[in-house]
Amino acid sequence: MGVAFLTDADAGVTVTVWHGDVSASEWRAQVETLVQSRDWRSGPRFLSDIRTAGDVSSIDDHDINEMADRFAEAVSETPGTRVAVVAADLFDGARGFEVEVERHGVRTGVFGDVGDACAWLGVDQLAAEHSIDRLRRYIRSTS
Repeated sequence: MGVAFLTDADAGVTVTVWHGDVSASEWRAQVETLVQSRDWRSGPRFLSDIRTAGDVSSIDDHDINEMADRFAEAVSETPGTRVAVVAADLFDGARGFEVEVERHGVRTGVFGDVGDACAWLGVDQLAAEHSIDRLRRYIRSTS
């Protein structure tokens, strides 16, 4: 299905969702669109929910490192940047992303649920869950 993101400028958070099958090329395109966007600069917090991703077998360690480096280079100059990844079955790959992004000085955490991730980021959980649901619906509608 795919990857989508939105920025809530009022809350200062950008939410990304992976839903269904996600290829390396889809992820690469999403990261490039995100780093080119000026919207996320309104807030230094990022929440990525990858719990409902399906087949991600085309994404290997090289892709994880490449995307982590590209993303971290773009956001590392924004003071106080934090990235929370909510992962289930993809926990190991998310940890690889975490390690790579933190090499650039960007605080990153991997979590098992949205509540813990939101608490760590300091964002409203209900608003984040609303954004996650909205993005999942959008991905389903465009597939």
